[in-house]
Amino acid sequence: MDFLSALNVKQKVFSGFGLMQILIVAVAISALISLSATETDVVVISEDIQPAVLSATELQYHIERANSSLGFYLLSKEQSHKDSYLESLAKLDVVLGKLQNLQMVQDQPLLKDHVNEIAGGVNQFKQYRDRVLTLAESRDENIPGVRYAAVNLSPRAQEMLNLMSMMIQAEVEEELNKVDGSEGYIEPKPDPLPWVEEEKRKQEEKAKRKVELEAKRKEREAKKAEKEQQQKEQLEQAANQQNQNS
Repeated sequence: MDFLSALNVKQKVFSGFGLMQILIVAVAISALISLSATETDVVVISEDIQPAVLSATELQYHIERANSSLGFYLLSKEQSHKDSYLESLAKLDVVLGKLQNLQMVQDQPLLKDHVNEIAGGVNQFKQYRDRVLTLAESRDENIPGVRYAAVNLSPRAQEMLNLMSMMIQAEVEEELNKVDGSEGYIEPKPDPLPWVEEEKRKQEEKAKRKVELEAKRKEREAKKAEKEQQQKEQLEQAANQQNQNS
């Protein structure tokens, strides 16, 4: 207090201005430090984190698309679904390689281990391609019971049917041989073939199931197209946002 009392008005005014300038410089330096830290965080997000998130999202999209296309192909056997499945598998390698080569992944051992684990799962998923396509294209491979029935049971069943037809024909001929002049002509009994009606019923049920499966397939395709459109829009929005940030 004695020191301040000893100062004149001019000295007090200059001292006040000097103190204000020191405070302004301190506030400016603090703002610069904060802006520099914010800029560093933005650069990390836009150049490291966002590309990794977009690549992971794209990888998930192609995995889901491959699964859905494979499911549709197993049900419908349409070539377009097979092509979509193979195309998604091919893009998995591209997206996975881009994700593995990101600087952020290379610099962080823990993140790199997780990405390598994902790559192992993707490679294992791709190894089922040849086996799944073989099962889809070969009914005998997909349903071993059908092949066994065709090789072992069908010939025996056909032989039994032939024997039954021969027995029925022999009975008809025997009835015809018993006809005499007084009794006149005896009309042979119709050939009872109950399996004909059964086969007809099975064919009708098969046609009905085919119509139901076709309707369900069209419904799944519509949902798949809608989902792919939504995911495509999300990827485009993310890419636009990345371009704007850049």
